Amino acid sequence: MDAGRASKAVNERLAAAVGGKVEGGAGSGPKVVFESISREDFRRWLDDHEDELRHWEYEPVTADSGRVIVYSFPSKVHESTAGGIMLDILKHVEDAGNSTELMKTFRMQYAPTINVGDRDQEPNGSLTPTAADIDAFPNLIVEIAHSQSWNNLVAKLERWMGPNTTVQVAIGVKVDRPNRRIILLQRDGQGVVRTEVDFAVGDPAPISFPLRALYHGVALPDALVGHEDDPIWIDLVWLRGEIDRFP
Repeated sequence: MDAGRASKAVNERLAAAVGGKVEGGAGSGPKVVFESISREDFRRWLDDHEDELRHWEYEPVTADSGRVIVYSFPSKVHESTAGGIMLDILKHVEDAGNSTELMKTFRMQYAPTINVGDRDQEPNGSLTPTAADIDAFPNLIVEIAHSQSWNNLVAKLERWMGPNTTVQVAIGVKVDRPNRRIILLQRDGQGVVRTEVDFAVGDPAPISFPLRALYHGVALPDALVGHEDDPIWIDLVWLRGEIDRFP
């Protein structure tokens, strides 16, 4: 499908999905945006329609084309949860080095389009050292899922941690009740360590990863020398409270 010719049809389909007119209703399952489109044409479409489509998934079908779907549309809980996690991580970095200037050692982005090998992906949030090359992979990825299944979320995180990337930490959060769950994937040598925790109720223990993972590929700031192995904690009781602010 040619991306230019498809634009009107895509806009109509998205409008219908937002209004709940797509089969299954808005938010009840994936909405097909493009049944078949080449990866290159979809990239061009995204460039021409900046910010019109978010939370998309490109699923390769053949060697030359794939389909594009969305599981849910941007919401406050997606953006607030991803932003809250990243800001909390940066606060831990500041505290470790006792300097607010350390905030400037990262680029925090929402929804950058990134090539992971057989497809492009768009995370809900990412942190990249400002000292890294402009086209470097982020060291940390955050994904927030609502309508998306747990298995689909995990598969997306595994692609972030695949051999075609240098992502060091990938965090996925399922926010819908009563299935609140978090997964943290972290590179450890040649392998990937996985931590999964249900945090819908109770007093779950925090999860963590070492500070050095955030600065992979660049020199550690002087203020953080000696703190390479300091744990960066994510408090799951705090995270649950952040999510609970939204209906």
